[in-house]
Amino acid sequence: MDDVLGFVHLRDLVRADADGDGVIEAPPRTLGDVVRPMPFLPGTNLVLRTLQTMREQGQHIALVVDEYGGTAGIVTLEDLVEELVGEIYDEFDGGRREHEDTVLRTGEAVLANGGPIIQEVPQETCLSIPEGRYETVGGFVMERLGRVARPGDAVEVDGGRLEVLSVGRTRVERVRITRVPGGSPAGGGAS
Repeated sequence: MDDVLGFVHLRDLVRADADGDGVIEAPPRTLGDVVRPMPFLPGTNLVLRTLQTMREQGQHIALVVDEYGGTAGIVTLEDLVEELVGEIYDEFDGGRREHEDTVLRTGEAVLANGGPIIQEVPQETCLSIPEGRYETVGGFVMERLGRVARPGDAVEVDGGRLEVLSVGRTRVERVRITRVPGGSPAGGGAS
């Protein structure tokens, strides 16, 4: 797992009639024939910096490594873009639309996914989440908890409370953001 040689794209395994002459090329004999190089990026990289680096290098996938050089996972351009703008759905996502990034107002509470970057939170809730070593609402919650969040976990923020409603493996998926009575909303605006 920590000795990654690269990645194999599905289209390299299935050859088509590329030149239109009716002859389909023989598929490759080994994975080594079609392996593509994969850049290595540290897990501490920021999302925007990583997105820029991958675009400049013309890469759509990268191996994420930890501080010891071990494999922490992979990241794709789509993953990075979704961290900035929310989930992206295409014809291959099937029934995933019910988890689409929606913000629903219910009285003083706002339901949101865990992916919005913290700068987006004040406009939706009139609350201000302090900046730190995180970029998303879910990252803030886990930083405050000091561990991976579980449904039912809650953290306080000046004038409000964030409660985890659902978690997908290690990622916060849905959060209920509630203004605390008597709390001072950021910017003094009403919902």
